[in-house]
Amino acid sequence: MELLSSLEWYVGRAATEAPFGGVTATARPTRLMDARRALAEGKHEEALAAFERSIRDGKDGGLAHLGRALCLLHLGREDEAGLAIEEAGDDAGVAEVPLRLARICAVAGRPTDALRLVAVVLQAAPEMAPMVANDKRLTSLRDHPMFLQMVGQL
Repeated sequence: MELLSSLEWYVGRAATEAPFGGVTATARPTRLMDARRALAEGKHEEALAAFERSIRDGKDGGLAHLGRALCLLHLGREDEAGLAIEEAGDDAGVAEVPLRLARICAVAGRPTDALRLVAVVLQAAPEMAPMVANDKRLTSLRDHPMFLQMVGQL
């Protein structure tokens, strides 16, 4: 549930603020705003279709993938949502998104989800390994062999 509420917060905030390259809500494509509106109204199928159109258009990269993930979680399609989160991490410049989610999962006691998200981060941006290794919000993962291997400390 923490992941779901975190995604809702992030997608809603990012669609109206400027977290990626200073693009503001007024410059964002209408599809993304339509998707966000449908999501806020609980129209998850409609929002999913709008996020998918935005992805096909090649606009809003990681944000559209995260919106899609959020819709899929609401629709009970967890496996597809996980893939959408990973795809968000594949877009250049959005390694921070799965890192934020990894921190949330780690603090919430969901190490499996956190480790999967850390893997996404480090696949997208291997140069972040030292920072990830020392991230205080990932402390609960520091003794895990998979985490140590991913950050190059094993």
